[in-house]
Amino acid sequence: MNFDLNRLAKELHANATAHGFKGTTEDPRPIAEHVALIHSEVTEILEHWRSGLEPTALFYTNGTNGLPKPDGIPAECADVIIRVLNLCGEYGINIERALLEKVEYNKTRPWLHGGKRI
Repeated sequence: MNFDLNRLAKELHANATAHGFKGTTEDPRPIAEHVALIHSEVTEILEHWRSGLEPTALFYTNGTNGLPKPDGIPAECADVIIRVLNLCGEYGINIERALLEKVEYNKTRPWLHGGKRI
């Protein structure tokens, strides 16, 4: 499968801007604000898990315009990715290159590098 993350990042950022969210490539939202928003989505994953939801449980709630809104851990994982790609689209980060380079580097790391429990 050929998936262009940089194109998707630009599309997601354009959609966010079109829906009134601040931050443009000329006047970007502060990185700390992006990180806080990403963190809030990660926290929603944890809260779903703490409430007893299975990781693959996807359900739907009432969304805007009467459309079903995906919810659950898979939907929150998607929101994390959307937030990260929005940051990349806004700042012009080549996420495909960074991701591929990081994946290759991680293949060279030693067993349980860092020695931490979690």
